[in-house]
Amino acid sequence: MLIEAVKRIKPKVHVFGHIHEAYGEITIDGTRFINACSCSLRYKIEHPPVIVDFPILVKNNGPKIYDMTGLTVEEEEKKKAKEQEEDEDDEESEGSASDQEDYEVEDEDF
Repeated sequence: MLIEAVKRIKPKVHVFGHIHEAYGEITIDGTRFINACSCSLRYKIEHPPVIVDFPILVKNNGPKIYDMTGLTVEEEEKKKAKEQEEDEDDEESEGSASDQEDYEVEDEDF
């Protein structure tokens, strides 16, 4: 069930650590999965800590939280809305091209 939530939410980073023998990371569909376990199966510390940097910048008018792309949450929402509008425009233009009337070629040698 957790993986279904991750697929739906599509976070930039998903950190976990219970599976001791699977230490490491992989990026799938834009989500960075990090198994940050420290211990082996015998609970001996074997792996170094995992460090993930999250850029958080402070502007003159107070703190603004930035996502991992460097955009503020507001900028990211505007970007997504713009991309959605462009996708809708593309779908409309594809539909209008397919709605064009068929034509016949009058020259039989063509």
